[in-house]
Amino acid sequence: MYEGLVTTKDDIIFNFKQKELFNVVEILEKYECDVSIWELVEHCLDNKIDYSIVLEKKDIQDNTVYNCLNISSGNVKIKKEISQRYI
Repeated sequence: MYEGLVTTKDDIIFNFKQKELFNVVEILEKYECDVSIWELVEHCLDNKIDYSIVLEKKDIQDNTVYNCLNISSGNVKIKKEISQRYI
């Protein structure tokens, strides 16, 4: 029988705080991210993988606005991207 370690959101928060990544915790809590997003962010940061994760999507008039968490070189930033729905 195989037994594995289950990572919880609290475990990841603890790890981020130990690495002084308080801003990451604030961002992910603000956008009420699922534990799978927390795991993905932790994986990308631990392995220095550049990645972009959509945190929020809003339809405003004829545009779709995405708030994305951009991970690059171990740093995180929120980036707003706008795409036009209708041409």
